[in-house]
Amino acid sequence: MVDMFRKQCLDITPEEHNSIDEQMVSFRGTQPNKTELCANRLAACQLEDEKSLAKRGRGSVDSRVEKEESMVIVKWYDNKSVILISSYCGVEPQDNAQRWSKADKAFVEVSRPHIVKQYNTFMGGVDLLDACIARCKYHMRSRRWYIYLFWHTIMLGLVNAWLIYRRDCKLLGVQNTLKQRRFQAEVATSLILWQAQRGRPSLSATSPPPPLPKRIRVGVPDDVRTDQVAHWPVKHDKRGRCKLCKINATTTLCEKCDVRLCFTEERNCFKLYHLA
Repeated sequence: MVDMFRKQCLDITPEEHNSIDEQMVSFRGTQPNKTELCANRLAACQLEDEKSLAKRGRGSVDSRVEKEESMVIVKWYDNKSVILISSYCGVEPQDNAQRWSKADKAFVEVSRPHIVKQYNTFMGGVDLLDACIARCKYHMRSRRWYIYLFWHTIMLGLVNAWLIYRRDCKLLGVQNTLKQRRFQAEVATSLILWQAQRGRPSLSATSPPPPLPKRIRVGVPDDVRTDQVAHWPVKHDKRGRCKLCKINATTTLCEKCDVRLCFTEERNCFKLYHLA
C-alpha cells in the first residue's frame, strides 16, 4: 500500500512553489530557499530573547544578516516567537496581518515581516499536510500499533486528494468548492456505495425491526449516482417531492440512492437522474 501511495504521489505534476524545508532528501535547484528553524540550531547567532520581544508586544522583530552566504535570519514574535531564515527576502517591506486577541476578544492589526508573509503564502509540504490532518482529525483507538500507521496513510491520501481537487477547481474557475470535511465524507460515501448492491431483506418469520431514527439526508456523490449498479425502484408508503424535477409528488424511491424519483408518460426522472 505504501509503495502504491508513493507511486501515485510521484505521478502528480509539481507546482511552481514547492516546500523543501522538512524533506529528508537532497534538493538540487536554482530557486532561493526559505525555511523555519529551531532556536537551538542558532548557537552562533545571538538574537533578541523571547521575553524582550514579548515586552515590545506582538509584531516585534529582530534580524541578523550573514553576508558571505547572503542569508538573513528573522525572529518574529506573535503569540510566541518564530525564527525563519531566507536567501531572498527579509524583514522589509512589512505589512499588517489580522490576528485574534484573547484579551480584547477581537481581531487586531499585527506588524508582519515580509519573510513571514512569503512563508504563509507558499507554505506546503509537511507543514500544510499536518495542519489539514489536525483540522479534520478522526479520533480512534486500537491496541495494534500498525493500525495507526494504516489510518495515517489513509489520511495522507485524503488530504492530498483534497489539495489536488482545490488546485484543479482553481484552474477551472470553479467557485463553490467542497470543504475538507465534506470532501472526505463524499469520498467515504463513494467508496462504500460505488458499484455496491443492496442485500435483500430476510424472509424468516421474525418480528419486524424497530423503526430507524430520522436521519439527516446527505447528497449522493455523482460517481455513485451514475454507476448503473443496483438502482432499483421501490414503492414508499409516503409521497414525496421528486428529487430531479422538484414538481411531481411520487411514492417511487431509488433503493440505493434513497431519493424519490418520478416517472410518468411525459417525463422519466428516474432514468434521467441516474444518467445525467
